[in-house]
Amino acid sequence: MALPVKSYQFSTNEMKGVYECVKEAIVCPPGLPRANPTISSWQSPPDAVSNVRSAVLPEEVDIAIIGSGITGCSAARTIAGHQVGSTMRVAVLEARTAVSGATGRNGGHLISDTWGLFPELVDEFGFEVAVDVARFSAANVSTLRKVVAGLNEADQEAVGFRDLVATASLSDAQSWEGSKRAVEIFSEAMGPDFPIEAEVLTDKEKAKRDYLYANGVGFMNQHGAAALSAYRLVTAVWRQILDNHPNCLTLETETPVLSVETETWQGKDGYRLTTPRGTIRASKVIHCTNGYAANLLPNLVGKLYPLRGTMSEQELGPSFPQLGTEYSWTSTGLGTYDKKSDELLVNLWYAQQNSKTGNLFIGGEHQPIKEMLNADDSKISSSARTHLSAITPKIFHNAEPTSVKNMWSGIMGFTADLFPFVGPLSNEITGRDGNGEFIAAGFSGHGMDKCWLCGEAAALMALGEDAPAGFPKPFLISNSRIQEGTPEAAAKALIESIVCLVDAPNDAVE
Repeated sequence: MALPVKSYQFSTNEMKGVYECVKEAIVCPPGLPRANPTISSWQSPPDAVSNVRSAVLPEEVDIAIIGSGITGCSAARTIAGHQVGSTMRVAVLEARTAVSGATGRNGGHLISDTWGLFPELVDEFGFEVAVDVARFSAANVSTLRKVVAGLNEADQEAVGFRDLVATASLSDAQSWEGSKRAVEIFSEAMGPDFPIEAEVLTDKEKAKRDYLYANGVGFMNQHGAAALSAYRLVTAVWRQILDNHPNCLTLETETPVLSVETETWQGKDGYRLTTPRGTIRASKVIHCTNGYAANLLPNLVGKLYPLRGTMSEQELGPSFPQLGTEYSWTSTGLGTYDKKSDELLVNLWYAQQNSKTGNLFIGGEHQPIKEMLNADDSKISSSARTHLSAITPKIFHNAEPTSVKNMWSGIMGFTADLFPFVGPLSNEITGRDGNGEFIAAGFSGHGMDKCWLCGEAAALMALGEDAPAGFPKPFLISNSRIQEGTPEAAAKALIESIVCLVDAPNDAVE
């Protein structure tokens, strides 16, 4: 997550207070997904696959996938379509209805974040790895475009996939100068034929006029972006998988996994997964639960933690044109922290327009730290509600009068280094014997350009293959990443990606 930063002068004690508040929230176990989540506009009406499950829970499978969102769906599709995997028995276990987590709650954007991260990636990992990350992001966008094309006409219509220009308004000079430099480095490295193109707009008044931004120090856009309903996409793919592979795979909704334990049966080593519907034995387990992963992997508490985001659907005034097939919007700049209210303003607002109704899907965060850093998507922070309800006219010309049609929350999964965890889990990480657990989780607020191919990679590794060629090395989970990703490091990374505490001494967060 490449967020702009704000500089503040805090005393050492004040800084310690901010970090301790974040750290205290980060180390709270996420628990299971809540039984009564807020309902996103994408999920209304629910898809026919949302409550699919077997009459009786399978007693034994080769692979159990925990989580039915975009990552779990990709893993299941990969296994079912694999020469070896297609002969296996697979169960996908979902705590609630299908695709009820972050995939069914996001903003519907399919945008690469690699141009903004590129300079940092080069500095930390070198040029080749930075290029791998950029290519991986672009490959995810391309792959999802192909997945949509493989759906029937009615499902394609429901998904609403459309290529568009992702526009951005930068609200301050510091963010604007940093973004221009990032675009320059990224463009030079990737060349003119790369499918993701970031562009700095020199005619600022034209950019304001064309994109309807009410303000901004500078503007840019990204070609090669798209928008869609991720919920309709993934539910459609689930129906497709279940129709094509009825003997290979079952989807078990409303079946939360309460525990994972190693077990040997009939001479085979594996795992016993306990659910309210009974136990299921599996030779291998793939964790695709993102912000909830630490519930079954307690050694990840404080290292992969939940962050609650807020989204809304808003009706716009009659003067706002229908631009949903042309643009999406991001308004961003320097974040702030209010010491008195304990509120973080991430100052990252993102929007796309429903290409049929004209309503705006818009999200962003302004809420107290402890309300943001939790796993309860049955609630919406009152602060988040207040600020999100009022933000649209502040970002756009001609938006008023606006009215909120729906608002919901969703749980993202963040890691200390802000890269996902993908691959086999060691005994040190699981705290269990056995070598059959894998993960694809922790997308740090920007998963749509990563989740699908990360789920595919985890599935291939569970089938005994290596990570695919070109898979970004920073995404591979390792003991060293877990050891270095302490709660202190996670708190520091999150705070300093939003608010830069300039006079923090080295021991301020230790």
